[in-house]
Amino acid sequence: MGNLISDILGNVKTRIMFIIYLSIILISGFFIIYGYFSQLSMYEESELKRLKGIVSSLAIQMDGDSHLKLIEDNPWMGDIDSLKSDSIYYQLHIPMSIAQKENELGSALYTMYYDDEERVFLYIVRSDDYVDYRSKYEMYPDFLLENMNKGGVIGRYETENGEWLSAFYPIRTKDGRLAGVLQADIEFGQFKALAFERYQTQGLISLIVILIMALVLIPYVRGILKEDEAVKLEILQQKNLIEVKNRDLNDSVNYASKIQEAMLPEKETLTDLIPNSFVFYKPRDVVSGDFYWFKETGDNIIYVATADCTGHGIPGALMSMIGHSKLNAIVNDKSNLEPGVVLKKLDKAVTDSLSNKKYKTQSKDGMDVGLCKVDLNQNKIQFAGALLNLVRINGEEVTEFKANRFPIGGGESYQKTDFETVEIDIQSGDQFYMYSDGFPDQFGGLKEKKYLNKNFKKLLTTIGNNSSEEKIEILGEELLKWQGEIEQIDDVLVVGLSF
Repeated sequence: MGNLISDILGNVKTRIMFIIYLSIILISGFFIIYGYFSQLSMYEESELKRLKGIVSSLAIQMDGDSHLKLIEDNPWMGDIDSLKSDSIYYQLHIPMSIAQKENELGSALYTMYYDDEERVFLYIVRSDDYVDYRSKYEMYPDFLLENMNKGGVIGRYETENGEWLSAFYPIRTKDGRLAGVLQADIEFGQFKALAFERYQTQGLISLIVILIMALVLIPYVRGILKEDEAVKLEILQQKNLIEVKNRDLNDSVNYASKIQEAMLPEKETLTDLIPNSFVFYKPRDVVSGDFYWFKETGDNIIYVATADCTGHGIPGALMSMIGHSKLNAIVNDKSNLEPGVVLKKLDKAVTDSLSNKKYKTQSKDGMDVGLCKVDLNQNKIQFAGALLNLVRINGEEVTEFKANRFPIGGGESYQKTDFETVEIDIQSGDQFYMYSDGFPDQFGGLKEKKYLNKNFKKLLTTIGNNSSEEKIEILGEELLKWQGEIEQIDDVLVVGLSF
């Protein structure tokens, strides 16, 4: 192949034609690409102005007092689950829906409220039919928090759902208090499609010119075609090589699953230590980003942890192995550390394990962890958490102990303090649960919506009198029933402690 190209380029006429052909391709490509990106910049500027006008005019007209009353009357996620389940919600939704339609916005307008206690924005009212009341918007741009009192625009920014443009404006009460923020988004991909359409004609003309030049070069191409058989044979060999590597990769993942299972403690060990306790564990893929861990240290002192690592599959499994090994290193057979101290040591150990400049400044990889220290001698539980709460259920009474609002690891994306430890007296009939977000976030049901944390806690109140095997069976059946034909979206882990 190399010799053939050398022979072609060695001919003066062929070399001149090749230079002309290449020049046309480069010049055409330059002007098409330059014009394309110029159009993107102009569209971005004009659409940001349009979004700003939409949200500012609509926010000024909105009833801030009603918005605050809606939030105060419905303090929990999922309290509003349909458009007409609350009259105030519906009244606020109508003008937003009209604005979305009149301005031909492809994405919904929505209002948000900043929760000072949890330091997150909560979604309140949307302009479309989807109700996402009080869901958390945790990974918000700092610019939004800093300017929510005066409004502004956010240029192109990346999310897991694509590239977006946004504008926001404050909603105020009659006496001038901040009642929330109205935001509108546009997916930047729409701009790219519009710009692409504008340059299709130029691209077509360039293609025609290139094809004409290609026809001129046909006599020389014929010589190159003689090499087709050799190329096809090489491609076939590459295909076979890829299939072998893919099979080896699948074998490696399956073997990694066996290693991960070997690292996790036997579920029956927890039942032996705390009778009628259980672990419900259902990875989404072959390997899992969720993991459970427990260790007996000293006389009737038992540490129990539930963890949800960033991602799932192989990346999540790698993080889970780091977390599991670090916990074993921190908590030895004679440990009597408070859970908050253990989590602080774990945070440092995980960060040090991933310690490089790029990780600290760019990566948000880490894990949510809930950690209990059970003292069966004094009938007490100490709990500390990193974004993973502890729920106590006794009969119909539900108490939730909040974790700190930052994860283990996460680079420099969070401002962290010490992890707080709470001490709880164990009462007869207490059921304690720690769980990842896989079950509450699973889509399903008739409307293909999330199961929600509220509904999951209700489910837990119904299984307290069942045996550990029955609890696992009930949770598994409910998950399958809820998701129906929808694929499992995340790893699922529930750890229950019964007293």
